[in-house]
Amino acid sequence: MSASAVQSDMKRDGRKVSRAALEEMRLMALDRMREGESP
Repeated sequence: MSASAVQSDMKRDGRKVSRAALEEMRLMALDRMREGESP
C-alpha cells in the first residue's frame, strides 16, 4: 500500500483544519445544543 493510499484513508483531525473552519464548526455545535441536541 502506498503512502498516498494510507493518507487518503486517514481521518482529518483538528491540526489540518483552519482556525476559521474550527470556529464555524464550534458555532454550529453550539446552535445544535441550544436546539436540544445532547453533546
